[in-house]
Amino acid sequence: MDTITIPSVIVSGRWYNQLIVQSNDTSKLKAKIRDYISEPEALYFYAKGYLIYYLPKQEYYNKVMRNVDLDVYRAIPYLKEN
Repeated sequence: MDTITIPSVIVSGRWYNQLIVQSNDTSKLKAKIRDYISEPEALYFYAKGYLIYYLPKQEYYNKVMRNVDLDVYRAIPYLKEN
């Protein structure tokens, strides 16, 4: 996560707790971590110029949990799936 150098938010879903623990090990973290992202949050981050990343399958689960389609906000996968 400390390779991210521009303001970003990572939609992490089930990996949220693990990422929070790992983020405490770095002092250079530019990314905000969210388990799921609501429509107002997505709009806020998008309007402020944040890149929105998501971990595997979390674009689907974010839509199920918060009814927010991350594609609308040009979210991109943080990791490539095989």
